[in-house]
Amino acid sequence: PVNGIIVGGNVGIGTTNPQYPLDISSASTFLRFLGTQANGGDEGIGFADTFGNAVWTIGRRNTAGTFEITYNGNSITPTVRSGGMLTILQSGNVGIGTTNPLTKLDISGGSWTANGGQLRISSADSVGTALTLVNTDTGGHNWSFLSTGSSALGGAGLFSFYDQTV
Repeated sequence: PVNGIIVGGNVGIGTTNPQYPLDISSASTFLRFLGTQANGGDEGIGFADTFGNAVWTIGRRNTAGTFEITYNGNSITPTVRSGGMLTILQSGNVGIGTTNPLTKLDISGGSWTANGGQLRISSADSVGTALTLVNTDTGGHNWSFLSTGSSALGGAGLFSFYDQTV
């Protein structure tokens, strides 16, 4: 092949006894993917079987400056341009179901159902399961939303919210 090699078996970089199709051993744990397209190509790793089923890609979308995990369905070609399942912007904003998260955590899509909704917090704790909102500014408060468990005061199955600011 032009500019390439064909290897039958495992390939080792920094090791003489590779145990996997690509086995890299180094004092540095950094692996670098460097795109060479002048107009900003994407860099990523695609995961698929030989039939192109359930293709997932982890990579950097160069033109948007984002890191994305995407599901590409049955397309054998990995891409980070099919709509991010998980997107991390340079600002630190994280999006689930959106490629343009506007807040630190932005969840988009899905619908409310009796079994969940867009966000689910689950626990087997006998006291209960809680979501706490904390404002760390001077005078800010800590509000908790609680679904009680079997050993909670008042019993299981209650919903309460309260200010737990000390």
